[in-house]
Amino acid sequence: MIRTRNRDFDIKKLCSTKWVDNIVLALLTITAALSLSEPGRAGTIRDDRVAPGINDPANPYIQLANEPQFDSVGRLSAFNGIYIGDDWVLTAAHVGLNIGVSQFNIGGNSYTVSERFLHPNWTGDFSNGFDIQLVRLDSNVMGVNPALIYAGRSELGQIGTFVGHGRSGTGLTGPNVPPGTKRAGTNVIDVFGTNSGMPNGIALGLNPLDPNNNILLADFDSPNLDTNSLSPFSVPTPTNLEYSIADRDSGGGAFMNFGGQWRLVGIHSFVANDTGRYGTILGDTRVSLHTAWITSVSGIETTPVPFQFHASHGLVALGILLGGDRILKLVLQSDVIKGLGKVVKALPKP
Repeated sequence: MIRTRNRDFDIKKLCSTKWVDNIVLALLTITAALSLSEPGRAGTIRDDRVAPGINDPANPYIQLANEPQFDSVGRLSAFNGIYIGDDWVLTAAHVGLNIGVSQFNIGGNSYTVSERFLHPNWTGDFSNGFDIQLVRLDSNVMGVNPALIYAGRSELGQIGTFVGHGRSGTGLTGPNVPPGTKRAGTNVIDVFGTNSGMPNGIALGLNPLDPNNNILLADFDSPNLDTNSLSPFSVPTPTNLEYSIADRDSGGGAFMNFGGQWRLVGIHSFVANDTGRYGTILGDTRVSLHTAWITSVSGIETTPVPFQFHASHGLVALGILLGGDRILKLVLQSDVIKGLGKVVKALPKP
């Protein structure tokens, strides 16, 4: 048995050829993240953590969001942006903005968008991991500490804190509470995703150490332990403030604490499957793979964090040696009209 953060792995089970052959491959549907009127879903919370009220300032998800290490998350138009220094904001590429009109609200002040820079590899395909843009404001942000950009490679198996102003609800209801309230919750980065070469296809490879894997993926686990969508790469146990990103959470940030410093590791991009209910799979653009581009455009420097080895990395290497050339693929297709996420069918193994 190998224990990693929040999970145990049975080596005998992992080494079983029969087990590898029987990995379930699911065809999932990406919903609102492909429409600018309904981008990246879910700000939803555990149904047993609603007290004293989902919009009550004393709710633990709201209290967490208002901690000072997350002050850099502001409202960018109807969505979110992360202040990274001077007059620069980082957000998702699919967030639509109007130069000279759209506003960034943070720290009690408003700033106007003066320029925007989409990542040159952004094509509109959410599975390629380039759903990221830089936004320049009309003046420097005052009175707010900028987010520190993570430039390491140790996100796998770590607990991230996901912050945004999107719609909310519980894992039972999905997002049914209007946007506008800043919330934050936690989830474990279960695997890294990378484009599979298929249209809107994401491969959840057995090699998350590959430097080209540029999407952070997590699933929204239920307190009943019955919705482990990314099994066998994760366990069904939720974190204390388990969370999934929501409608209008696009462009928000995922943060991790490394050596006492909070760092920005992800930009909220999309969800798949149950759109905010338990079982939802959420995807963030992996910031650490875009630091060179961020610096080249904005001049904002990043400070690398030393690589931190976790047992999960050794587990992955073992899986590769044991024939882990098989890749779990999630083929994500847009279904904006229906607006429903669903498991369609099992795919044959590659």
